[in-house]
Amino acid sequence: MKTRQYQSDYFYGKTGSIEAGPFDIAGYVNDSIVSIGNLTIRDGYLSDFRDQRIPREPGMVTKLPVGILKDIPIHVKIDTISVVNARVDYEELSDKTKVSGMVLIGRLNGTITNVHNCNFTSGDSLHVNAMATWKISCIQN
Repeated sequence: MKTRQYQSDYFYGKTGSIEAGPFDIAGYVNDSIVSIGNLTIRDGYLSDFRDQRIPREPGMVTKLPVGILKDIPIHVKIDTISVVNARVDYEELSDKTKVSGMVLIGRLNGTITNVHNCNFTSGDSLHVNAMATWKISCIQN
């Protein structure tokens, strides 16, 4: 971390089973759109750490989920992404207090609908519905 000039996130992730379908093969042949139908991700885990003592890169703008979707080089359409029994751990080391804070999210279950990166209309929006348990803690160094 001491070799970094600017802030970075350090990610680790894994999943259990991933199920997808039905696939629309004809849609891909006719329109070059990979239509997946439903995507279910079970027992996922994501860990993210950020050291706020390192400065942010000037002019750096972090993309929101729709911006990330637009960067996928192939056209993709997913009716529903379901997340089942996931866990997320986010830790941040404060530049002001030198204390590490952690947000732990467990038993995360939810759906994301209207996921696509082509054929946009003015009313398009990702729809997220989720429930989880969470805990916040601070760790003195």
